[in-house]
Amino acid sequence: MTDFVGVKTSEMTGVVLNWATFCAVYPGMQATINVIESTTKVLFEGAKPITFPRAVRLSYFGAYGFEHHWYPSSDWECGGPLLDRFAIEILRSGSVVHAKRSGLPNAAGCGETTLIAACRSIVASVLGDTVSVPKELLS
Repeated sequence: MTDFVGVKTSEMTGVVLNWATFCAVYPGMQATINVIESTTKVLFEGAKPITFPRAVRLSYFGAYGFEHHWYPSSDWECGGPLLDRFAIEILRSGSVVHAKRSGLPNAAGCGETTLIAACRSIVASVLGDTVSVPKELLS
């Protein structure tokens, strides 16, 4: 059984934002959460050990059983089409990007990049200001 924790949409980043965006964009579908725990390896005798940090990635199975990775907050191939699909308006103010779903009063988000702001806007408009996310997504 998965434990959940509430996270403010305005504070979501990385895999947490990607997961919430998936839930907003594909209601009723479930993304696969792949957790790769931190490991330390020695590649050859006498070498310094290398530590690989913990990583979490999301994927889902689409048409014909192909696995697709889902990174809409950082990958234009995943996130770019969402701007048109959800009628996202973008406004840049200095180093902050503001995004808003056209015609919806509580559908705004901001962030460091266009994709982060757009994803936060989509999540806020569909799921609200706070979203319950699986604890395993948090580091």
